[in-house]
Amino acid sequence: MPASVLVFSVGKQITLQLHMETVHILLRKILFSLNVKSIVLLKQILRVVFFVGYNYFWKDILLGIEGDITFTDFNSSHSINTLYDSVPVPFSMTSKVRASWFASIAPKIGYRYNNSLFFVLGGAAFSHFRYSFSFSDEYGAGHHSAGSKSASRTGWVVGAGYEHTLEDHWALRFDYRYYRFDDIFNNFKTPLGPDELHDGFSHSLKFEANMFRVSVIRKF
Repeated sequence: MPASVLVFSVGKQITLQLHMETVHILLRKILFSLNVKSIVLLKQILRVVFFVGYNYFWKDILLGIEGDITFTDFNSSHSINTLYDSVPVPFSMTSKVRASWFASIAPKIGYRYNNSLFFVLGGAAFSHFRYSFSFSDEYGAGHHSAGSKSASRTGWVVGAGYEHTLEDHWALRFDYRYYRFDDIFNNFKTPLGPDELHDGFSHSLKFEANMFRVSVIRKF
């Protein structure tokens, strides 16, 4: 039995963005070192998901495959305005990450009992990320660094869910998805001005997301 197209989905997304940045600034024989470790974002959103799949039942055992695309509005920014540890010089730094969609294709297995279906799945995930960064300080004549990068990446997804069949081929679904994208980019450099002779910034980005969805679907 083909499992139909999703009509509407609403849910909560809890996103953990692991964002490592290290800067080593060599200025007048003084070494400043700064580490920004992680950002945790709790975000509740309304989103739309479209998916299509195929279910095959051997007795009450489900074997299937499912593909979906989630349109969302993940847009996170993180800013720091403070002083260096070694000298009382102020600096500011801002990082921004954005992703507007996630897609996946995954085999699934499950068990059917009366009008209830329990399933788990796992497979490949896809998304496009946009990252931007800016930095400035007031040491001497002042220094600055800025840059942006975008990348489409393949990650992985696992999940589990429950589906209850209603009348006229409609069903109500509750499911959870965990997305992970490692090494979106590594060693992305932004030079430090004004003369760009000093060591700049090296950036790396990873992403993981937990999605909880409530969906109404139609089966054909």
